[in-house]
Amino acid sequence: MQKKPLYILLICQFLILAVAMGSYLLGKGDAFSKVYTADELTLEAGEIAEDGSFVREDRHGTDDAFLSFRESLDKGIYIVRVNYYTNSEENVLSAYTPLLSDLDFRSEAISLDPGLRTAYITMELNRSCEDVLIRLAYSGEGHLSVQEISLHETSNYYKKNIFHAFCLCILAAFIYAFYQADKEKRSTMLGLTAIFLLSCYPLFADYMQVGHDLPFHLLRIEGIYHGLLQGTFPVKVAPVWAKDYGYAVGVFYGDALLYIPAILRILGFSIQTAYKYFAAFMNLATVLITYFCFRKMFDSKKAGMIGCALYTFSLYRLLDLYTRAAVGEYTALTFLPLVLCGFYLIFTEPNPKQNRLKNAVIVALGLTGVIQSHILSCEMIVIFVVLACLILIKKVIQPQTFLTLVFGAGLTLLMNIGFLLPFLDFFDDSIYINSPEWGAQTAYSIQNKGMFPVQLLGLFNHIHGGSWATAAGVHNEAAYSLGFVITLCVALFLYIALCCRDKEEKDPHFKPAMLCCGLGLLALYMSSCYFPWDALAATGSIAKTLISNLQFPWRFLAIATILLLFPSCYAIMHPEKYFTASKASVITATLASLLIVSSGWFFYQFSYMQEPYRVYDTYELNSMSMYSYEYLPAGTDPDEITSGLVNCSEGTILTAYHKNGTTILCNAETGANGGTIELPLNYYKYYQCEDLNDGTKFTTEPGTNCMVKVSLPANYNGSFEVSFREPVLWRICEVISFLTVITGIALLLPKFSLKQLRTILKSQL
Repeated sequence: MQKKPLYILLICQFLILAVAMGSYLLGKGDAFSKVYTADELTLEAGEIAEDGSFVREDRHGTDDAFLSFRESLDKGIYIVRVNYYTNSEENVLSAYTPLLSDLDFRSEAISLDPGLRTAYITMELNRSCEDVLIRLAYSGEGHLSVQEISLHETSNYYKKNIFHAFCLCILAAFIYAFYQADKEKRSTMLGLTAIFLLSCYPLFADYMQVGHDLPFHLLRIEGIYHGLLQGTFPVKVAPVWAKDYGYAVGVFYGDALLYIPAILRILGFSIQTAYKYFAAFMNLATVLITYFCFRKMFDSKKAGMIGCALYTFSLYRLLDLYTRAAVGEYTALTFLPLVLCGFYLIFTEPNPKQNRLKNAVIVALGLTGVIQSHILSCEMIVIFVVLACLILIKKVIQPQTFLTLVFGAGLTLLMNIGFLLPFLDFFDDSIYINSPEWGAQTAYSIQNKGMFPVQLLGLFNHIHGGSWATAAGVHNEAAYSLGFVITLCVALFLYIALCCRDKEEKDPHFKPAMLCCGLGLLALYMSSCYFPWDALAATGSIAKTLISNLQFPWRFLAIATILLLFPSCYAIMHPEKYFTASKASVITATLASLLIVSSGWFFYQFSYMQEPYRVYDTYELNSMSMYSYEYLPAGTDPDEITSGLVNCSEGTILTAYHKNGTTILCNAETGANGGTIELPLNYYKYYQCEDLNDGTKFTTEPGTNCMVKVSLPANYNGSFEVSFREPVLWRICEVISFLTVITGIALLLPKFSLKQLRTILKSQL
């Protein structure tokens, strides 16, 4: 009888995946595809030229009519593609149907870019529709001609079902594990599931809410997605950005985890759905990692659950995740518990030699998660790691502990060498972020952006607004705060430590809690407007650079939150040791209620007060949403970047041209003196130009506004390719990092002997 549920599970999973895969194969083979001819289009205004193109030119007209057609379509995802020429920016391609609601029909219009020759829109139909109108509207100014209009069905609708089927199989496996678990494990599984689902509350809508940094990070995802489609891995210079000129964001900003939503895009999901799945995944990772770390540090499932709830619903993490949409920072926050847990185990391990490898791996994986997500968070962590090591210097200089720390540092370096080497290679004055012109713009005072102490005690926090100078007060500022509940927990811990605890009492967690409390309070001070950041910045150029890169003092709230979480758990773990049973129950119930009220208020405010933000495909994003343009080549004027611009020197003729992301294929002819061609790519070193016939390398250098400039020899007549090529050393380092991370994860997984594994399989099968 024990075997029957497992057999049912395996059969159900197989059937679910088979149905999804079958629908994909059948749908893929019967896709709609059509190129429209003149008699299938409705020419509402304009005329047909001799070459068969549709032309409209009326500089004095105001009528927006031009071309349209209607089609009966089955459910699916379609692409409408138009090949055109125009010298106006106001012509619009759109799709509409009166027969379906916005939930069943999704499509956004696009304005035709004069610098390009092709445009497309996507349509997603969740039900069949007999009347879909596709229309090209004319602005009334300039010239517009259309060479071709086509409509194609993609396989994305069916590819998404494969992912949904996979998720359904995981859910079935979870239900089976819950069925097999005892009462204690079931309680833990339900508790963690509840925390995860509640943390995702704002995601349960068919749109996103506006977030401070959301356009920037959506572009990061799209850049990786299009880079992967182009055949590039990893994507260091991402296409799409800067009107598809490319942007070296992948060199300077760790994006390892952003390949998750990029792969979801490849599977057919819209931008917003891929992002929401990623946000949910990071919530799940936060729940599981925090529970694992605090259970391990306190050797208690209760502590794991308390730490998990407090951290997952901590105000600064929620603010980062939703209000700020600071993808890099909230991803780094997911791994901070691992960093804390790793160092805690290293310094408290009774036999450092025995568990040296595991403890070093925990630290390395935690730091790797931070480095690969948000390099500024790593800068802040280093400050507190150094302080902790100085305070615990007697432990640090013990041979076994010192070796573990060195081993952890070495593993961290190996896990991240594939990111750090390109970062350091590019970090010179050829890039804005390290050039004098950019540094002069960012050398501003950050102290007046710090928080006031009054912001520590907010219960019904304001989730809207930005970060303003101290003169503006806090009335129009978002809730940059530790949060009311953790603040109370820290106060409770200090009361217990100073007033209730006997000096003779032996508790292995007390000293670490005191150390974390002290460092956490220091981090709080550093996040305030009273810490002397400006005075420190004035001590030298290095200090000025490091401090100005932090931008906002309240970033230290991330460090304060994870450090003060340890004494908070200590205080809540056993209140009955220091108070009467009735008082302990009241304290626990009050803190739990306040946590529910505080996080519930945040979710309510964000979900009901924040504006909706819908975006489905690449063309709906503004590719110039780079904010301070720090990763552009130095000397680039963002306002002068022009879509599709190609400059040829006198006597040079471009006979064919095809651009695919950051790769361009050209046919060209030059005269007796040779020639140059400037291509619509931002120039970074390691761009190469190679003749496709004999492999000859041509010189590339920065041209007008730092475009890639190719020098061709005299009397050249041939084809060449321009693309970004990573050095071999980068590739070697990437392989080293990948293998080290995989090995580290494998070392932390439970180990089974062959005999144990056979016993487990026999008991289940």
